[in-house]
Amino acid sequence: VLDAWAQCGQWGLRCAAAGAQEVVLLEDSLGLAKLCRENAALNGLEEKVTVLHRGDLHSELRNMAESGIRFNCVSLNVRIRFERYLKHQRGQFGRWYKP
Repeated sequence: VLDAWAQCGQWGLRCAAAGAQEVVLLEDSLGLAKLCRENAALNGLEEKVTVLHRGDLHSELRNMAESGIRFNCVSLNVRIRFERYLKHQRGQFGRWYKP
């Protein structure tokens, strides 16, 4: 099982507890990677769970695909950053209107 952008590892750890043989938690934030490792230890799943911290997850996923690494189950919890709309910035609805 691959859990990319694992955050605190809740999905991957649940899979490991449910019987997955091996779980890879892939995270780009060092703090969240440490939290994943701590959560795996607290749940007694250190042997089944591998936590990887990489700065660029897109290139890491591409490298995994090119090297032939395959997973039966993949979870992508992609973080989306929304930019403010131009009409919100320019004051069409007042100052920094949030719908």
